[in-house]
Amino acid sequence: MAEGGLMGESIVPPSSPVLAEDKTPVFIAYGCLALGWFLFPLVAPLVGVILAYVKRGEHAPLLRAHDEWIIETFWVTLVLGIVGGLLVLVMIGWLILIPLWIWYIYRVVRGLVRLSEGRAPRG
Repeated sequence: MAEGGLMGESIVPPSSPVLAEDKTPVFIAYGCLALGWFLFPLVAPLVGVILAYVKRGEHAPLLRAHDEWIIETFWVTLVLGIVGGLLVLVMIGWLILIPLWIWYIYRVVRGLVRLSEGRAPRG
């Protein structure tokens, strides 16, 4: 994967051939992230991020970019969720948790849409 995008973003050739069956683990990882926010907090996203970590080394650059997007989404959400959760005790955590929830949904939806289009999540 070539580096050199803005703010460390990956540049993936738009014509990267990706077979439909190659996308399945990434779709599953995105599905785990989506399930985690609504049904199984932490457990489902953890399964998704583990899948992304395991498959990251095997994937072509396009799918690797999605794996990294999933991993980044998980860790940022986890850290900010913990901070926001602790700050709820002093009534300001909602200022972190509500935008975090919107950002998380945006990342999952954008990733799924871009993956289904055969495009990198950034760009």
